[in-house]
Amino acid sequence: MKDQLSQLLRDPELEKLSLLLRRPNVFRIMGAEEYELRHSNFLAWLLDPAQGHGLGDTFIKWFLRHVFADQKTQDVNEFQLDFCDFSNAMVRREWNHIDLLIETDDFVVCIENKLHSQEHSRQLRRYRQVVADHFPRKNHCFVFLTPLGGSPVEEEDEASYVIVDYAVIVDILQTLMDLYRDSIPQKIQFYLTDYIELIKRRIMAEGKDVELARQLYLKHKDALDFIFDHKPDRLSEVGEVVEEVVSEFGYLPTSSNKGYARFITEKLSPVIPPTAHGWKNHEQFLFELDYWPKSLCLKAIIAPGNEHNRTVLLQALSRITKYGKSRGKVWIAPGRVTKKNVDLTSDGYENPEKIRKVVSKFLAEHRVFVEDMEAAILQVAENLER
Repeated sequence: MKDQLSQLLRDPELEKLSLLLRRPNVFRIMGAEEYELRHSNFLAWLLDPAQGHGLGDTFIKWFLRHVFADQKTQDVNEFQLDFCDFSNAMVRREWNHIDLLIETDDFVVCIENKLHSQEHSRQLRRYRQVVADHFPRKNHCFVFLTPLGGSPVEEEDEASYVIVDYAVIVDILQTLMDLYRDSIPQKIQFYLTDYIELIKRRIMAEGKDVELARQLYLKHKDALDFIFDHKPDRLSEVGEVVEEVVSEFGYLPTSSNKGYARFITEKLSPVIPPTAHGWKNHEQFLFELDYWPKSLCLKAIIAPGNEHNRTVLLQALSRITKYGKSRGKVWIAPGRVTKKNVDLTSDGYENPEKIRKVVSKFLAEHRVFVEDMEAAILQVAENLER
């Protein structure tokens, strides 16, 4: 295997791929690659003729030409667009939970952008009803935008929604870049070029770098598989930093697992007897800091075990209502505070100091949560069985 790894390391194509991947991309720098909301924000900017992208109403017309060419849009057709006035067009984001809504004097276009998530709660049907209720005198059109042109789950929705994939976005942008390059500001050209590259690489799995990666994998499959099998565990790396921060706050780490940093306070450690089962040190109560991808959450947890002690702890902590109602029956969470949209395993947090900063700020903001739980337990500590 050493020889195979050596061949991979000396392959000039690997250096070429590395250079391609290191090319700056503003969307990758901002961490906007995987988030539907950020893609929808950028598309809303492109579709709005009033924005400063230098395209005027050109992008929205080209996009709607593709949509209105579909037979599902019987009330509006692509040939009418050149006579439409887009000066009063409004592009709304998250209006009534709709990802993108285009409203003109004559018609309304509802766009549901599904990058990775799935449909839920018959949302497409609800959106059709919302549009019908709010715009009864305008023509309606519904678009289902997905990476590869996937269809809605319900047949009724499939009959109503025009299916568009991200390749259409790329084709339009590339065409407009070729036709109007002289009139588009250079800064905007950089944005559009980066966005095209982002879609090709991360959504459509196309482009020079993707093809080069495939060739390298076929050429050095055994070496690359060996590397993949022994790559560092990112969640464990994050956990080491998180536990360091927990200790710096004066808390005592204990019985942690991957994705969960558990701890107790110095005051609570000697007064709560280890009468439970489930955690390796038999703790009956712990604080739990969850750092799974895309969320950061701090909970108070009562473990299964001595029923008398569980009851004493639960009754004491349930009186603190500002952190929500108790959840769970076996593992009981009598309170929790959550910070969403923080993925400490993402590329943006490769620097441990960034992780440390986020976790420190979170624990500092919610120190009172720990203090409230601690005070409530100390008041009933003498009732716990040992």
